[in-house]
Amino acid sequence: MGSFSKRIRSLRDEKKMTQGELINDFNHQYHRSYGVSTFSQYENGKRIPEIDALQDFARYFNVSVSYLLGESDVRNPDAELAAAGIAADDPPVQCSVDEIEIIKIVREQRRAGASLDDIIHKLTLAPEAVRIAGKWAGLDDDGRFIVGSALVQEERRLSREKSAIRA
Repeated sequence: MGSFSKRIRSLRDEKKMTQGELINDFNHQYHRSYGVSTFSQYENGKRIPEIDALQDFARYFNVSVSYLLGESDVRNPDAELAAAGIAADDPPVQCSVDEIEIIKIVREQRRAGASLDDIIHKLTLAPEAVRIAGKWAGLDDDGRFIVGSALVQEERRLSREKSAIRA
């Protein structure tokens, strides 16, 4: 329970609210009837809310339940993906911060016209990170393009456009 208690306390501190102020606001927004003593027990690691209340607390603080429980350091995967300019349905939603950075690098380099081989050579990352980036970019485990991937579809679209211009 230690991670949850630390996270909930830290999130309350970020809002610069007392326990009473926070619990009153939370109760009003989510039609709950928690008392300050219950919230105090959460912060002191003596209790943990039921799953539906955990989900409400996650929404209230704009974080994931995984972050709230200390299972992840990514506060809100969807928000971090959006901030990185990546649609939430592009890569898997459970991306780590490192995976989001890899995806951003691959996208920026592709927009700049770099080949996938050049991008992979420029990335001096762990093999797992390169594998993740490659899978998202449309490569299977053997380095071959996956026919239905977004990258392959984009390459084909660009090729058709160039062919149409030439014709």
